[in-house]
Amino acid sequence: LSSPRLSAGEVSRYEIPQVGGMGSLREHLLRAIRISLAKGEHGLLKIGSGDWNDGLDRVGVKGRGESVWLTMFAYKVMADTIAFFDEGVRRELSSEMKALSAALQPLLQDGRYPLAFADDGVWLGCKETEKCRIALNPQTWAVLSGAVPPADAKRALETAEELVDRQAEIVRLSLPPFDKNSNYGYISAYPKGVRENGGQYTHAAVWYLKALLESGKKEEGYRELTLLNPLLRCESEDAARRYMGEPYVLAGDIYGSDPYRGRAGWTWYTGSAAWLKYTLTEDFFGIRKRGDYLYIKPNFPSSFDSVDAEIRLPDQRILIEYRRGDREVLSIEGRKVDYVDLREEGREIKVLCLFR
Repeated sequence: LSSPRLSAGEVSRYEIPQVGGMGSLREHLLRAIRISLAKGEHGLLKIGSGDWNDGLDRVGVKGRGESVWLTMFAYKVMADTIAFFDEGVRRELSSEMKALSAALQPLLQDGRYPLAFADDGVWLGCKETEKCRIALNPQTWAVLSGAVPPADAKRALETAEELVDRQAEIVRLSLPPFDKNSNYGYISAYPKGVRENGGQYTHAAVWYLKALLESGKKEEGYRELTLLNPLLRCESEDAARRYMGEPYVLAGDIYGSDPYRGRAGWTWYTGSAAWLKYTLTEDFFGIRKRGDYLYIKPNFPSSFDSVDAEIRLPDQRILIEYRRGDREVLSIEGRKVDYVDLREEGREIKVLCLFR
């Protein structure tokens, strides 16, 4: 598809794009990476009229603002795709990754990474910032991206605990909320504690769960998982009336301030449900299919002693019996394996996974 770039002073545009040229998937991917790599004065990627959080649509609208999360995300995208390209492109992407990592190194202060550098010269997401002293995404993506030293990522993830509201049973996106006079985007048009503005934005809360599990924090991860489970928000009539959402769908957001504390926002319209399924499968149950190989390494809490799982592929059915043991062992009919080779097994595969 083809569309003219936004002109000076043009924040956004709604249009039907024109059909452009043809290219390979690899070329499309490389264009998407390259177009995002405009850097600001701190060596971070420019946020423009929004990164993942489009509510921050005025943070960098004048061309100066930079996004910490976007910088981490771009690093991860390049790390995951660099092997798809030829040697020349790999050198280019490797150089970009090193530059982004170096730009992130000095940003960790008070155990947290900032959210963004705004057009007005203010760092959002810092302890001394009046509005938005901490944001969830940079702390979780410090872990998920691999763009910063592991020790720094660990500190940042520990700081994210400040955003867990046990009373409302939510994980807030940032604190404190923006007031209506903030000029950082339409996020400030939401009442305090609603959606991105100090409420739970479930998409980011699932990333927090994934970061906890990737860091080996099994107990904390399971506590977070129970907060995310919509079924547990409807265990009683009072709880269901407060939540006002379906018990079988993940809400895109949950409010965090009275009189709507604990109430579901959007349902049926959220990418967080797909992320939760992905995280449950790959990080909690530890089931990762890579080509013809199936790797199994769960992250269960101490309260789990035995679990069963079934995987249905087009031509195969895999039954996994998880049992707690004194060591980690994967076996098929008594035969110890490092992974399940789907090419060598039959239509029904019974796997025993001992975990500690």
